[in-house]
Amino acid sequence: MRSVSAEIITKRLLEKRGIADQYHVFSRGMQGFAGMPAPEFDNLTKYSELYESSRPTLERLNIDVSHHVSTPVSQEAIDQSDVVIAFDHFILDDYPNALSKSFPEARSKMHLFLELEGEKESIIDPGDAPDADYHKEVFERINRDLETHLDILLGWANA
Repeated sequence: MRSVSAEIITKRLLEKRGIADQYHVFSRGMQGFAGMPAPEFDNLTKYSELYESSRPTLERLNIDVSHHVSTPVSQEAIDQSDVVIAFDHFILDDYPNALSKSFPEARSKMHLFLELEGEKESIIDPGDAPDADYHKEVFERINRDLETHLDILLGWANA
């Protein structure tokens, strides 16, 4: 749900600046890619416990994930991207089929999300922690970082 939220927030911020037509923002997941099991459901709202832990914060931040369809990352998606964001080291580098290992030719355009803050730490998937407070912390941080550091992200995209 991290990347879906970041997609929605980024699109909203680009629209607010009047530059949404200059960027194509999309979210892709690791589930269903390179040996990882496919997601059980195609939409995040169908994961009732996870969604219920996240819903109050998502609604408050005006993030509607109900129309999102889970789509695995692909070579085509990587090729179309000017920047690729991962939320944790596992997805970026550590997993046997991590992004950097599956698409080594694109490593230079890959970043951890918290590099927007100048950090090298992960944002752990809230799906791994059913605590509603952690969900709130994750989605508020994603929102705050994109609002505060959108120019850094655009710089990566335009590099």
